[in-house]
Amino acid sequence: MCSELPRKKDSQPAVNTEGMTKPNLAMSNMSDTPEVVLKTLMVTVTVGDKSRQVRVLVDDGSQRSYILKSLAEGMNLTATGNEAMVHALFGGVKSRPVNHLRYEVPVGKLDGTYQCTLKMLDQQTICAAIPKVPRGPWLG
Repeated sequence: MCSELPRKKDSQPAVNTEGMTKPNLAMSNMSDTPEVVLKTLMVTVTVGDKSRQVRVLVDDGSQRSYILKSLAEGMNLTATGNEAMVHALFGGVKSRPVNHLRYEVPVGKLDGTYQCTLKMLDQQTICAAIPKVPRGPWLG
């Protein structure tokens, strides 16, 4: 049917590999640079006369939003309820049920032109330190 293909199953076309390079893998654990740029933004959390600028980690894969327990306590936020959750982690590992306090957190733009309230659960630690994006032409 296809006259240009070899007739035998075991015959392979000759491939010249001279001058070819191996492909670069786009996995953070295989990268030459250890930094992975995560999506973050700066917002203001305002409760009464208290206001704090905080960095938000945007995690598109999370089904909930979280606030550091220390920030919720420091801003004197009032819990609106609690929620027991089993956290499903990479590799299929599941945690034991963890109880989280639920808060309604007022967040806004740094210049004060926009504010909204987000429902968040408290968490002792959200992630390790996230480095800031290094200056470069990609910042415009």
